[in-house]
Amino acid sequence: MVDEVDRLLPLAPSPEQVAFCSGDLVALWQRLGLSALVTLAAVKNAGLAAGALTFPLWWPLLQAAGRNRAVRSRFRHVGFWRARVVDVEVTQRATRGRLAEPSLRVLVGDASGARSEVLVPFLRRYESIEVGEPAELLVLSQRRKFDSFKALKEVYLPESGLWLADYPYVSRAAFLAVSLDLDRERRAGEPAEFAR
Repeated sequence: MVDEVDRLLPLAPSPEQVAFCSGDLVALWQRLGLSALVTLAAVKNAGLAAGALTFPLWWPLLQAAGRNRAVRSRFRHVGFWRARVVDVEVTQRATRGRLAEPSLRVLVGDASGARSEVLVPFLRRYESIEVGEPAELLVLSQRRKFDSFKALKEVYLPESGLWLADYPYVSRAAFLAVSLDLDRERRAGEPAEFAR
C-alpha cells in the first residue's frame, strides 16, 4: 500500500509541478535578474556563484519538492473519494493587483454531507461540467477511519476526462490506474477500498 501512495503522491517533483512552480515570464525574469546580481557579487566564491547562476533552474524544483513533502508529512493516511459535483460557478478573482480574471468554483460532495471546494482559473473546456457528474479525488487524514479529512484540491471528472487543480499534487497516471482497479474490484464484488 505504501508503494501505491508513493506512486500517487510522489516526493520527487513531476514536470507538471516544476512548470507550475516556475511561474510566468515575469517570475522567470525576476529569478534571472536576481541570479545575475548574486553571481556578480559572489564572483570570488565559485561555489556560491555557481549556485546563484543556476538558481533559475533549481528554485522551481526545490519549491515543488517542498510542497510535496509538506502534504505527505502532515497526514498519515490517504484515501480515494468518489463524490459528485454539487455546484459549479464562474466567479471573478483579482490577483496581485491585476484585473479580475474569471475563475471556476466547483463544489464536490457525497451523500454523507462531506464537501470540498476547488477554485481554478476558468478555461472554456470547463463549460461542459454539470452538477451531478461523478468526481474523484484523494483525501488525506490523520486517522485511518477518515472521520475527518482534507481533500486534495485536485479533482478528476471521469465522464469528461477533465482535471481541476490549483496545484498538481497527484501523479495522474497512477491515479487513473487506482481508479480503474477500484472499478474492477467493485464489479467483481471485492471490497473496493484504498487507504494507507
